[in-house]
Amino acid sequence: MTKKRLTITIVSAVAVVCIGWTAWWFNASWTVLSGAQAWIEEQRQAGTRIVFGRMTTGGFPLNITLDIDRIAMAAPLGNWRVSADRILASARAWNFDEITFEADGPVEFGLRALPGVDELDGTIHGLEGLYALLRDTDHTRIVLTADAVETSQGPGSGELAIETSFRNGRTDTHEQTMATVRAEVVSLALPGLIAPGLSDQVTAALIDLSVSGPTPSPGDSLQRQLSLWRDAGGVIDVTDAALAWDTLNAQGSGTVTLDPGMRPLAAFSLRLNGLSDTAQRFADAGLIDRQVSEYIRMGNDILSLGTGGAGTVELPATIQYGSVFLGPFEVAEVGPILPGVAPVDDRPVLPGPIEGGVDLPPPPVVSDETLNRLNEVNPDQDQ
Repeated sequence: MTKKRLTITIVSAVAVVCIGWTAWWFNASWTVLSGAQAWIEEQRQAGTRIVFGRMTTGGFPLNITLDIDRIAMAAPLGNWRVSADRILASARAWNFDEITFEADGPVEFGLRALPGVDELDGTIHGLEGLYALLRDTDHTRIVLTADAVETSQGPGSGELAIETSFRNGRTDTHEQTMATVRAEVVSLALPGLIAPGLSDQVTAALIDLSVSGPTPSPGDSLQRQLSLWRDAGGVIDVTDAALAWDTLNAQGSGTVTLDPGMRPLAAFSLRLNGLSDTAQRFADAGLIDRQVSEYIRMGNDILSLGTGGAGTVELPATIQYGSVFLGPFEVAEVGPILPGVAPVDDRPVLPGPIEGGVDLPPPPVVSDETLNRLNEVNPDQDQ
């Protein structure tokens, strides 16, 4: 084969591949566009409100990108709503199991986590994410990150990252993990939610947890879903939680479920550093007596001995009977997580003093004969 023929053959082969790939890409992009429109129609049929201005595809030759302008979505019951000027979702042309997406501009949102609770609304800046279908483990992974979050109610944050993984099928027993969640946030601002005199800026916080139990039925009310999950042994296993707030650093782990009155029921083990300084700040803010602050300082000094860190203490924290306990001390109260659910008075009733005292029976009388018999069995007893 001459050099010229070889060149023509190579060019022809490349041209065929390019033409074939181009045809395949346009077919795949049309499939993605049609699939997205079909998914939107399915969500509309299910009651989710979705509107958008224009939807196009791009990304040739290696990616397929879905470009959606002026999109707004709202849940059927108004639990959440979100809107953005532009959303870009992109995947490799040969792998649709992993999709990255980002918002070009701020994202407006509204969230009402529980019925009867006021809506939290605000803006997310720099939103990016990942959607991955993990076929080998039959799970779906979703990652969301943001540069900053602002709310009209005051609370907001700096950088935020949330990673979730949930089972694609149903779970039927408390031994099966329904989902895992890890959330990290820095520069969390909580104006109006922290008592006056205390810092409303949280340096950083994180939580890592898994939810086990049967998958709730979407046709049931939220109260029934939670009741069935609780009664079947559902539990939230918090493997790691940490908080850096002013001079306080806290880390812990534990479990959470619900009691019959729909209140949190939890048991945690906490490791705290900076507790003495925190108690002093509470005293300065007038939230606790200065004598109590001094007792906390003394207790902190005693409990921190042997923990391996100066000023570090390890304490149990529990939530039961609608109260929060730090060690043996009740520090706060919590009500049902669902509005309208009446609290339950299920504290154990301790017997009170009986008026007039109690007449105890006289002590038993042991005869000399019995004592002599015991001495014969144990001759060394009187020695």
